[in-house]
Amino acid sequence: MKVKSNKEVNIRAFEPYRKSNNLKGILNPGFEIEVEEVPGEDIIEGEGVNQIHSDKWYKDKNGDYYWSGGFESTLQVESKVSNNDLYLEVLNNLADKKAFRVRGKDINIAILDSGIYIDRHPSLRDKILTINGDFSHAESKIKNAHGTKVAGILVAEEKHISGVTPEAKLLDFRVIDENEIVDEDGVIRALKYINERSVPVNLVNMSFDINEDRLEEIQEQIDILYRRGILSIVATGDYLITQRLKNVVKVKVKESYQVEMTDENSITIAYKDVPFKTTAIDEDISEFKHSSAYTAFTTGILSNLLSSGFLTSKNRFEEIATFFKNNPIRFL
Repeated sequence: MKVKSNKEVNIRAFEPYRKSNNLKGILNPGFEIEVEEVPGEDIIEGEGVNQIHSDKWYKDKNGDYYWSGGFESTLQVESKVSNNDLYLEVLNNLADKKAFRVRGKDINIAILDSGIYIDRHPSLRDKILTINGDFSHAESKIKNAHGTKVAGILVAEEKHISGVTPEAKLLDFRVIDENEIVDEDGVIRALKYINERSVPVNLVNMSFDINEDRLEEIQEQIDILYRRGILSIVATGDYLITQRLKNVVKVKVKESYQVEMTDENSITIAYKDVPFKTTAIDEDISEFKHSSAYTAFTTGILSNLLSSGFLTSKNRFEEIATFFKNNPIRFL
């Protein structure tokens, strides 16, 4: 990965430790280098940066070492906008800003995805509710960052990352493996878990396509969610099977912002595809875009609306469509 020095950083030869005999030189601020992450000496102060606690070091192609506290990911520099910029853009466009006076308080969001990696992101760890089942697989390392990126857009509160609905809580249902293969039996089990155990969930976020032969089973569970007052938000596209789901909020990316009632109990929202900054697995920060990112973003907006006392009418999809039409979200 590529990183950029933001202060003077000591160059250490041979090993990732502070020693009197391994100081090779100093890297000045503003230099970009290609590195890999390695473990090393745990430092709280020193190496050019104060008040940062980290045992993460970088090793360059020449075999020299640098303490990570003196760098920022180039994604922090190159990304067009941050989550907070996007959120402020929403607020600036809202006709009724009181819709966001509460940002997710008392709202629980089920994320059916690849799992949420919490070791690097304490702000996510504090937001996850316990599930009594075999979905989160906490004992195995998460290698697919997709679910972690979704969670970051929703609730992260970290440097350069501001979740859309940071007061909400998450339920982590791991249904996508490291090769991005969807366990559709796992999807159905997760939805049944929510429905049959009356798990206190307000919103369900799903960012994957499904096989046509499982459409009916998944639709059956979504219908139960709908009757229980739980909103399902799904990523979709013109040629995806999820486009055929009903009783859901569908999210896609297009050339321009669009809101359409696809039938009485479904709505499609399309966004222009501007990248988010969000949480990752191998890095502190990552870019995330396309329909999956905007599904999470939409879920976050709906969480804020629910926690602020909106979406109380009998036809919630019509109310959602009216809100998004009256408050267009057109990013830079």
